[in-house]
Amino acid sequence: MPEYPVKRPLKLREIRTREFIPPSAHGFVNWCARWLLLRPSLFLIAGVNRVEYEPLELRIIKKHQHDSLIFAANHVSSQDAMVAFHAGHAIRRPLFIVSTRENFDQASGLFGWLIHRCGAYSLRRGAVDKEYVKCTKTLLQAPGTTLFLFPEGGTYSRTDMVFPFIRTSIKQFVKWAPPPTDSAGCLIVPTAIKYRFAQPMKRKILRALARLERELGVHSIAENMNIYTRLQCVAELVLDRLEREYRVSPTPDQDLHARLSNLKGVAMQHLAQQIGLPPSFRTGSDLADLRTLYEHFTLLMFQKKDPRFLSPGDPLAKAFPRLQNWIAVSEGYLRDRFDTNRVVDLVFRMELEVFGKASIRGRRIASVRFGSPVSIHNYSDTPADTERLTLHLESNIQQLLDQSVY
Repeated sequence: MPEYPVKRPLKLREIRTREFIPPSAHGFVNWCARWLLLRPSLFLIAGVNRVEYEPLELRIIKKHQHDSLIFAANHVSSQDAMVAFHAGHAIRRPLFIVSTRENFDQASGLFGWLIHRCGAYSLRRGAVDKEYVKCTKTLLQAPGTTLFLFPEGGTYSRTDMVFPFIRTSIKQFVKWAPPPTDSAGCLIVPTAIKYRFAQPMKRKILRALARLERELGVHSIAENMNIYTRLQCVAELVLDRLEREYRVSPTPDQDLHARLSNLKGVAMQHLAQQIGLPPSFRTGSDLADLRTLYEHFTLLMFQKKDPRFLSPGDPLAKAFPRLQNWIAVSEGYLRDRFDTNRVVDLVFRMELEVFGKASIRGRRIASVRFGSPVSIHNYSDTPADTERLTLHLESNIQQLLDQSVY
């Protein structure tokens, strides 16, 4: 079995070309280098001014210094990885994090170069990644290992909601966990990551809405409306464009949510047909269907090297990120809680759809909350126990997110 973590960090060229990216070793020199890299990276790349913790939760985690810890967290954005490494420093433990292989290619490999040195290693989605399995098993055998994973399987940009975890991911860690000893065990910790803006966002929201309205031809009508009404108006026009593109005709009695739900289904069937999935792949759950599409999508992209996906300008290469952009918008999204985070989130999604990129940005403060650690040895890898553990983690994370309402 290969030796993990690797003692010599990979060079940038190797990050760009290797299929599997192993974690680099934790040493004093590397620890100092990571800390010096992490602070400016959080500020400059992730736009995070600071990371906040509950002191009592930190003390509880630090008491388990001899145990192996697996942190299972919700996944808001690709910047969560740097927040996770910050959490590792906060609990004074070297941390290894699982990140998808494509994340290492961001910024021409520079992002991957950074997180590799912080202790990240790669997982290829939609494939049997034997190196990932070997690496994880090796890391877990070492006493006091700390792993950080995101079992949602993707980012949905919702900072106030946990999405269903991938059951097989939880099952694997239950199966691979080392047996307990008299002095140490293996614990899994529900972890909630949430962001809030560090400055008022109203002016940026109004400027972004004005750009959208000008593009959609309603600027003169919208000037005297309040923000909620303007958002609703823009959302309806964006939905009109999408329905025309997918040749969907809504009925007069359908509200915005019903129209969006219908459009998601049509878009999924269209993408499934393009990549060779039968119509029977639908399960009734948008998230489950999205994961099935993504697994097949990445299989064609990374394993079969389908040329349609290798060209960033190909319409099919844009189809899945576009669908993922809207899958997290649910009924009553703004009506249930009209707050800054949700307004910016919706404007961000509409800018992506209309302009192909989003300009609304703001510096943020990250909050990391830890639930009560649970012994992984209390569960087996049977479907019933996997479901029980997964539901426990999901509900605990959602409670932590609800407690941190901004």
